[in-house]
Amino acid sequence: HETTFLMIRELLKIRKINNRSLLDLGTGSGILSIVAKNMGFSTVDAIENDQICRSDFFDNLSLNHMNEKISINFRDALQLDNYFYDVILANIEKNIIMDLIPLIKGKGTKLILSGILEEQTDSVKEQLTSEGFKNIVISKRKEWVCIVSDYI
Repeated sequence: HETTFLMIRELLKIRKINNRSLLDLGTGSGILSIVAKNMGFSTVDAIENDQICRSDFFDNLSLNHMNEKISINFRDALQLDNYFYDVILANIEKNIIMDLIPLIKGKGTKLILSGILEEQTDSVKEQLTSEGFKNIVISKRKEWVCIVSDYI
């Protein structure tokens, strides 16, 4: 999917991966978590609220020999106690992203967002700016966008 492509492309731009942590919000089938772990992130935690994704997630972990390397928690991403990660991925729909942005306040956190349609870009960018995110970069593939930003 276009959003997965955009997320992976942005994730691959990150340098100095070792000893860094990543949170994959709305992991779905776990593809982004698997890519992150293969890139060398020391900690990869995945969150998914939809139980329907459970079998695909575990099948993909098994196929990629990642069974013990990525932790998964099946719960609402808005109910976490800890959003302090070096990188946070959220390839989910815009309304959930808008609710998540104020919760992410980890100094130095890089936030990579997709699942956002082109016409939704300005409202997400405004929310990021109002919450103190900087270095906002937007990329596009067809009608989908990916927004990368840093909480400084």
